[in-house]
Amino acid sequence: MKLLLVNAVDPWTRSASTVHRYVGAGRALGHEVAVYGPPHPELSLPFTTELDGVDVALFVVQVTADFPDMPHLARILDGLPRQRRMVVDLWGRFNDTILLEHDFNHLEKLDGHPGWEWQEALRAISETILQPALAPLRPEVRSFLFHGYDPGSVAKPY
Repeated sequence: MKLLLVNAVDPWTRSASTVHRYVGAGRALGHEVAVYGPPHPELSLPFTTELDGVDVALFVVQVTADFPDMPHLARILDGLPRQRRMVVDLWGRFNDTILLEHDFNHLEKLDGHPGWEWQEALRAISETILQPALAPLRPEVRSFLFHGYDPGSVAKPY
């Protein structure tokens, strides 16, 4: 299987470790895995902008910056059928706003996007929305518990 990870991976923020582990796990299972975009000099990841032969594009999303800029996003949406695109909603943005004390899943005041905008955007990308939860809150969302954890990188397991 040829898997394309779509994420604005940055060596110092958000999903860098997760994307590295997704690539490693996919390759260990015999799949061809690459990250969409031009090569990044600080990252030892396979990058490509080639869509030919891609079986699945997996959008790994935490914030709006994780989506490619235009025209790259349009190229992916036009180049791969919706059925072959999936979204891993790492921060639960596809849910309604959840507030617990000072923590919440929609940063309307920071990123300017309320919950309904996230839901519409993710639905536009794919019919398959995945979340790292045992029991996602919405019935149309499926569980996806692989987050790229590497027990070997833990200095002191407690």
